[in-house]
Amino acid sequence: KHLSQMQKRSTMVPHCKSGNISQWSSENLTNTNESSTDGEYSMYIGDDDSLDFNEQIGLSDKTSVLQEFDDERDKKRELDENENKNKISSTNPQKRKRQSSSCRQVFYNAIEILKMVQTAERDDTYDDLPKRVVDDRIFLIDYSESNRLDCRKDENGTWLAGGSSLDHFVESSPQIFNVARINFDQTWTYRTRQGHKYIEHHVTNDQIISVERAYYRNKSNPELRRLVAFSKNIKNNEEHHFPICIQYVWTADNTTRSAGKPHANAKRKIQPFQSRTTTTLREIQAAAVTGKPTTTYAQRLQDEEQQQSNSITQMIRDKDQINYARKIDIYSTVNISLQEQYFELMNRTTTQADGYIASITTTRAQSPMILLCDPVQIQEVIKNCCNPDCEENSILGIDTTFDLGTFYVTPTTFRNRCVRQVRTGYYPLMSGPVLISYNKNFEAYSHLLLYIQDVTNTAGKKLIAIGSDGDGAIMKAINTHLSTTTHLLCTRHVLKNIERKLKEMNSSECDRDKIISSIFYDKDSLISAESDEHYDLLFENLHDLWNDHAPDGFVEWFRDYYEYKFKHNLIASARQQAGIKPNDKYTPFYYTNDNESFNHKLKNETDWTTKPLLQIVEMLQRSAQTEETLLIRSMQQIGEFSLVGQFQKFQYDTIIWNGKSDDERTNIKQKFHETQFVTSHPQRRPLAIDPSAGKKPGASTRNTKTV
Repeated sequence: KHLSQMQKRSTMVPHCKSGNISQWSSENLTNTNESSTDGEYSMYIGDDDSLDFNEQIGLSDKTSVLQEFDDERDKKRELDENENKNKISSTNPQKRKRQSSSCRQVFYNAIEILKMVQTAERDDTYDDLPKRVVDDRIFLIDYSESNRLDCRKDENGTWLAGGSSLDHFVESSPQIFNVARINFDQTWTYRTRQGHKYIEHHVTNDQIISVERAYYRNKSNPELRRLVAFSKNIKNNEEHHFPICIQYVWTADNTTRSAGKPHANAKRKIQPFQSRTTTTLREIQAAAVTGKPTTTYAQRLQDEEQQQSNSITQMIRDKDQINYARKIDIYSTVNISLQEQYFELMNRTTTQADGYIASITTTRAQSPMILLCDPVQIQEVIKNCCNPDCEENSILGIDTTFDLGTFYVTPTTFRNRCVRQVRTGYYPLMSGPVLISYNKNFEAYSHLLLYIQDVTNTAGKKLIAIGSDGDGAIMKAINTHLSTTTHLLCTRHVLKNIERKLKEMNSSECDRDKIISSIFYDKDSLISAESDEHYDLLFENLHDLWNDHAPDGFVEWFRDYYEYKFKHNLIASARQQAGIKPNDKYTPFYYTNDNESFNHKLKNETDWTTKPLLQIVEMLQRSAQTEETLLIRSMQQIGEFSLVGQFQKFQYDTIIWNGKSDDERTNIKQKFHETQFVTSHPQRRPLAIDPSAGKKPGASTRNTKTV
C-alpha cells in the first residue's frame, strides 16, 4: 500500500513481493535538536524519561494517534528550528560548532512501538526481512525463530552494537500503557497519578508486556543508525510474540554513502565485506562438518540456485568459508554472548515441557548449574539401574570431564540391558542425567544426585549401585544423599594412587610389584575379600610380607586412608551387592571405563577444543536423541542394536511398523520404556499353582511330551 503522503509515524508499509521490499520515505525524521522540548514524544537512544506522558495517551485508531503525534511534533520542530537559527547566528564560532554537533537521531519510544505492533494487521507486516535501505524506513516483520536470529543482518554491511534496553508495561485500559516494575518479592506493580499522589496497582505475570530494544550503528556509514525491537507477553506459560519492529534513521542529509568496506583481515581488499545471516552460517556449519569442502560448496551453490536466493546475506561467499567453518565455532562467529546463551536455555526450559533441559538453578553467591535429561533417559535409568529383580543390574557411573568449555561437564552413564550391539554382542553404553556447572564441589554434585534421587523415588524405585573414580567431592555427595546405595570405586584409580604413594616413599620397583599384587592380583588379595571379617583375616596374613617390602609408614597410611574404602567400595562382597556377577575364578573389578569412553566421545565431537555452552548442550542433546533413535530402530529389527529377552515382544516387521499410525507407534514406544525386567527365581513360588493343573480329565499324570 502506497499512501499519497507518507507520514513518519504511519505503520502502513508496502507489500514485499519476490523478496523486493518497496521502501517509503519518512520526512523530517532525521534530526532534532538536543535542547528540544518535545521529549514527551521523542525517544533518544537510551532515554526512557519520556514514558510517563505517553502512559496516559490512548486512542483506538492507530493512524489518528500517529497523525496527532506528527502535528504536535511539527509545530514544536518549527519553533525549535527558529530558536536554533537565532542561536546559530551568534558571533561565537565555537558555540555554533557545539550547537551544530548536538543533533541526535529520533527513534520510536517503547510505547509507540508497542502501539504499532499490537494493532498491526496481517497486511501491515512482512514475511521477509529488509535487504538494503537507503533512506529513513520502518518495517514490521512477522515473528519467527529465523527472523529473530537474522534480523540483525542485512545488505547494508556490518553493524556495530550500541545501547539496549528492556522495558515492561501493563495495558491498564485499551491502548493505555503504564510502566510496570518488579518488586523485591517478585511481584509486578504499576502506578497511576491522582492529583499529587501516586496509586500503586498490583498485576499478574500474564499482564506484563516486555519490549526489548537494541540500537546499532553502521560501520561503513556511521550516519546510518538502526533500532530493532522485540515485544512479547506470556500467558498460560506460553509466549506470544508481536511483530519485530526495525527502524532505520540517517542522522545527516546529503551524505556521501559508502557501499561498504572490505574485511580488515582480507588479503585483497577489493570487495566490500558482507556478513551472512545466522541461519545461513548455521547451515554452512552443519554441512561443513558432514561433507567435504568441494562437495559441500557445489551442493550449496546448487541449492541456492534452486531456491532462487535473492539476498547476498543468504548466499555462501566462497569455498574458503566452508574450510573456515570446519575449523571454528559457529557460535563465536555470530557473537552469541554467555548471557544470551543462558537466556536461550531458559527460554527452552519454559517453552518445552518435555525438553532436554531439566532445570537451570541459580543460588545466591554461587554460579548457575544446568541439569540436562529427557524423560526417556530417566525411564531407561530406572529400568536398568533401579531393578533389584534384574539378574545383572547396571551400575550408574559418574565422572567429570574437562576442557569442553569454560565449565565442567559431569555425565552419568549406564549399560542398557534391553538390547545388545549386533556387531559385538555387548550391552550398549548410554548416557543418563548430565550436570553442567562452574564449580567441582560438594554443592554441584549434590544438585545432580538429589535430582536422581527425586526421580527414582517418584517412580517408587531406589538406585542400586553407583560408581566413581574416588573424587572427594563426589564421594561426600554420594555418602550424604545416597547412603543406602552401593558405591563402587574404580579399581584402576585406587591402584594408581597406591602405586604413586609407594613411589613417593622411595619403594623399589620389585617391592612395589609385590605389594600391589598382594592387594589386587594374588589369589588371597585384599580386594577378593567376601566380607569385612574376611578382609581383616587377609590383612593379618600380609603382615610378614609388608614388613619385609613395604616402606616405613605405608601400613599406617593404608589403614588410615584406604581400609574403610576397601571394605565398603572395593572388595568382592561390595561388587556382588552392586550387581556384578562372579565368574568361575573371581568377581570382576569395577572400572570407570564407560564414563571415560563417553567423555572421550564428547571431546572427539568438539575436535578437542573448547566450545560455547549452547553448542555443548546441543551436542549432548543430539547424543541422547541418537540413543533413543537406535532403541526405536531395534524394534524394527534394523540398526546397531537388537532386542533381547522379554523385550523381543516389541519387535515388528518394518512393513508392519510403517503401517502403524503415529499414535500407535507412540504407545508402543511408551510401553517399551515403561516395561520393567521380570526375573524368575527357582527358590520362590510367587504363584500358588496346583501341581495337578493341566491334566486331562481322569488322567493320573500330566502328558509332558512336546511336539
